[in-house]
Amino acid sequence: MIRSGFKSKAPQRREATQYLGSSPGVPALPFPRVAAAVRPILSLPKDAPRRNEAYRRLVASFECAHCGRAGPSQFAHSDEGKGMGIKSCDSRGFPLCATQPGKPGCHDGFGTLGWFSRTQRRLLEGVYSQATQIRVKALGLWPKGWPL
Repeated sequence: MIRSGFKSKAPQRREATQYLGSSPGVPALPFPRVAAAVRPILSLPKDAPRRNEAYRRLVASFECAHCGRAGPSQFAHSDEGKGMGIKSCDSRGFPLCATQPGKPGCHDGFGTLGWFSRTQRRLLEGVYSQATQIRVKALGLWPKGWPL
């Protein structure tokens, strides 16, 4: 077999019993091994969000919770407690104004345009959804069967 005089460029393999950050002169400790059957499950099932079309339409008829503009509003779902591709419960929603020609609406500003950081947005969503719930309850239009 003919061997070349060049050294291999592949990095040397470490032993499986060494930590990557071990120092010379410190005894190597074995990696902890976890069997596939006992690995923790990282995803948890979510409760099905409550939906009510009449409630969404009622909230969308209110003025914008952020800027107070009357007119075409949209029902905005809160981002808290949702999963990818899943909207949060309708009871946590609030009205935000829609985009009009030449003027971006607050609904787009909260979501797509990124006017606020995640922390700011979550704080505002909590305040706006709570104020919306109080207003709907005061009007006596809270959906029957929904928890208060």
